[in-house]
Amino acid sequence: MVTFCLETKMGQFTPETVVFKEAIDQYNWLYPASHMDAIYFNQSDWDTSLQAAVIAKSSGVENVIPVGSLEFVRDFCTQYFGVDGPQPKALNVPPELRQPKYTHREVWDVRTSAELKTLHGQHGDLLVKHGRTPKAFELSKYTGKETYPDGEPLFVSAPFEDRILSEWRVFCLNGKILSIHPYGPVEVWGMPNRDLVQEMVGLVTRDTCPAFAIDVAVLGNYQENKTAVIEVHPFISCGLYGFEGPDVLKMAMTAWRHLIKEAVPNA
Repeated sequence: MVTFCLETKMGQFTPETVVFKEAIDQYNWLYPASHMDAIYFNQSDWDTSLQAAVIAKSSGVENVIPVGSLEFVRDFCTQYFGVDGPQPKALNVPPELRQPKYTHREVWDVRTSAELKTLHGQHGDLLVKHGRTPKAFELSKYTGKETYPDGEPLFVSAPFEDRILSEWRVFCLNGKILSIHPYGPVEVWGMPNRDLVQEMVGLVTRDTCPAFAIDVAVLGNYQENKTAVIEVHPFISCGLYGFEGPDVLKMAMTAWRHLIKEAVPNA
């Protein structure tokens, strides 16, 4: 039996976990023979932590799936695998998507402030995120004055030259698109190019991750629109923007088992 450990705060579900509680109820109604369960997990609650440990030992950690904030999932991983165990990783724009027809801008992996300063001299202001740890710091503009820890991997992107008309989060499992939802301001209700998005989904599924969300932008000038990848997220602590139902459970199980497969080979 699969058990979801749902993060709570002050006895309440979080925005990430409330959808999962409802999805579990729906799944169990639809498929009573393959029951799924949930426990409500607060890091400061010893009894709940102990319950999760017992379930993981008896059912296998591949069947005990943490759902909540990135901090919650990181703590969960450290608790079960130790400090050197698997942790969620930032995908940003994975190598297979670093082609002009997908990015519509230049992107780089940088490790030193000297490299970053050189890129700024060549390309002007840049956008910077951590290259390995999701949300280690928020996306920021680099104007040549900002500092980042030297030696830490950075994902660096030139801004889009074209206007962003709308942004979409596309939810994908094993090469199939399950759902699409807008996020952020929508200047024009223009859908991304379906064939191009499916092409990118196939590449990421093959080379990087089986369960993920891909953020895409519709760029243009109202006359001629283009679709560009913004970034890719493994389906772990991933904003849902209205995505709900039993498919979120399938995606969470697949992403979790992919994350831990090196530590648990049969996951």
